[in-house]
Amino acid sequence: MAIIKLASEKACQQASADTMTPSDVRVLLSCKKGNESEVVTGKEAGLTLRDYIKNRGWKVLGTNARKYDKFPISIRILSNNNPNMIQVNPDTEKDTFWYILKAATDSVIGFGMAEEISVDQLTSAIQNGTLGDYLRPVQVSQGDYFEVPAGTVYAMDPEIEVLEIQKDGKDITWSSNDVISAITLRPTDIRHPRSEWLEDGQARSIHLFKNSVFDVDLVELNGRVDIDADDQSFYVLVFIEGSAVLERKDEILHASRDNCFFVEAGTEPSHITGNCRYITVGLN
Repeated sequence: MAIIKLASEKACQQASADTMTPSDVRVLLSCKKGNESEVVTGKEAGLTLRDYIKNRGWKVLGTNARKYDKFPISIRILSNNNPNMIQVNPDTEKDTFWYILKAATDSVIGFGMAEEISVDQLTSAIQNGTLGDYLRPVQVSQGDYFEVPAGTVYAMDPEIEVLEIQKDGKDITWSSNDVISAITLRPTDIRHPRSEWLEDGQARSIHLFKNSVFDVDLVELNGRVDIDADDQSFYVLVFIEGSAVLERKDEILHASRDNCFFVEAGTEPSHITGNCRYITVGLN
């Protein structure tokens, strides 16, 4: 069993609901054709994550992955250089979680409708470029996190950067009419799940989110912590602050902000040393 580092600079494009203009997206973890992550360490360096899993066997994903016929999640970093861009995820199969990586003072996300509107109002607002006037402004700060239900229209200030973890659905080409039909016309509640910090020697962790597909935790490390992947699931580590060294047997991997690591299910005990914060993601 192994730990591999993935390239984190591959860009893709995401269409918005009204302008159909791409936002800025960096793929950290994906097996989706056209946006596949690339292995950058070990003898498999240069392979896509899809080919790596194919070569190693489905067992590296763990027993929880047996119910899926393809790799079930993707992880991306979203930002927005166009303040007029408004977007929506129309696919009800794609459960989405956001963690705010960066935000300026008084940064705002337009999150769902401020009040319920009609289909005619929605269509007119999209055609006139005034949909942003209907969105509910929500102030966010670095470290905030919440679920983004499918159908929620959103817009981000340019200063905001988001780590997005999403269940991958079917490959569907959405028409403009399909996207409009999928938009939630009522206000969307922001769900802020809150847990208690758990201390573990020189590290502490907090559970951020759980749905039927994936589990998300945040770890703050000031020293050394052991990591152990059981046979049930692989784990993904996304470093969001600071630096660290991952060690397993004679292998040493260096980690810094935005670095993403795939830890195979059943990987022997390893450890991380450093001063850093990182997100862990596993399958349920």
